[in-house]
Amino acid sequence: MDSFSNKRYYEEDHPSAETTRYLIIMQGQVHPLIEAIHRLEQRDPETLQQLFQQYGSELLD
Repeated sequence: MDSFSNKRYYEEDHPSAETTRYLIIMQGQVHPLIEAIHRLEQRDPETLQQLFQQYGSELLD
């Protein structure tokens, strides 16, 4: 993709070029689960369900 295409993609999907910041408040056990999800090589539903169970959580459809 050339730089023009990248710019067009950005403008279509992101109406503003301003920086966006998020504050996410979560329970203590959620952060390690999110880190584990990021480390996964495969993110298929079965693998994700098993991972959620390891952290005492449930993956909903």
